[in-house]
Amino acid sequence: MPSDRALRVALDIGGVISKYPDVIRAFARALVAGGAEIYVITDMLDHARVCATLARNAFDFIDPARVHCADYAAHGEGCKAVLLRDLQIDVMLDDFVGYVAIRILGAGRGLA
Repeated sequence: MPSDRALRVALDIGGVISKYPDVIRAFARALVAGGAEIYVITDMLDHARVCATLARNAFDFIDPARVHCADYAAHGEGCKAVLLRDLQIDVMLDDFVGYVAIRILGAGRGLA
């Protein structure tokens, strides 16, 4: 992580926020209090619906501009890896190891 910017942490909704909302909310708020930037990267479609779901569940402290819907149709299991690269995410919490493994394996080799 470059020292000239805040730590960027991304959270998945299904299986992470949805499964442990109270724990993840407290974790995310603590990270924000420490200066981190929180992102949501999901393969759920419809940005407005995702933001509304976050707001209904008291995650409205996450800037909607940092909520991203990955394009599974275009990138398959690499859909979140593309966003991780483009957004320069430092840490991703996801329940599907394939998304994370692709990011690790693709590190330094560039994703198409």
